Amino acid sequence: MKKYFKILALPILTSIIFIIIFITNIPKIKYKYNAEYDGYFITDVKGNAEYYEIKEYYKDLAVVGIDEHAFDKHNNLKEINLPSTIKFIGRMAFFECTKLEKINLDDVYEIERNAFSYCANLKEINLNASYIGASAFYKCSSLSNVDLNNTISIGTLAFSNTKIKNINIPSTCNFLGQDAFYECYLLENINVYGKSLKSNSYLKSLAIVNYIEKE
Repeated sequence: MKKYFKILALPILTSIIFIIIFITNIPKIKYKYNAEYDGYFITDVKGNAEYYEIKEYYKDLAVVGIDEHAFDKHNNLKEINLPSTIKFIGRMAFFECTKLEKINLDDVYEIERNAFSYCANLKEINLNASYIGASAFYKCSSLSNVDLNNTISIGTLAFSNTKIKNINIPSTCNFLGQDAFYECYLLENINVYGKSLKSNSYLKSLAIVNYIEKE
């Protein structure tokens, strides 16, 4: 009888472990109300899915932000679809999402420091964000195409260690942090529109900068 129970126990235990793993990996998103933005932030994401589509509303209020660390180290994440209501992406929100290939950031207003650091499979992004934090895209080692629109501030090391070849900095930009394009070895041209950054010490240290007063 004891031998029979031992034989039976192994598959039962294996099944229990499998069920626990399956349940803990079911995608589950947690929200928290943010008074400053009068909407909900995603604060934590359980599971490790390849794709997430964020809903526009939660409890009749807009989902307006991704909080710090919400998706960090989700190493299965390949694509995420953000609604137009998302305006804020917090510090390290997608840190080390190494398989992330596609995310729509068109409507995001502010991207905090290290938000996408080490997203090694992210190849192109279109940004309308006014504020891009320090090291926001640090070591996105496949990132080669970046479109900047309406940018006001770009933080230190924001696009360092990427494969960007050409970058246009719009006339709206009045701050560019030190080493924003550090170790971008393929970078050939930095086109700076307007006059706001003509005295920028970092840009003055580079030989690939073109100042264009008219867009």
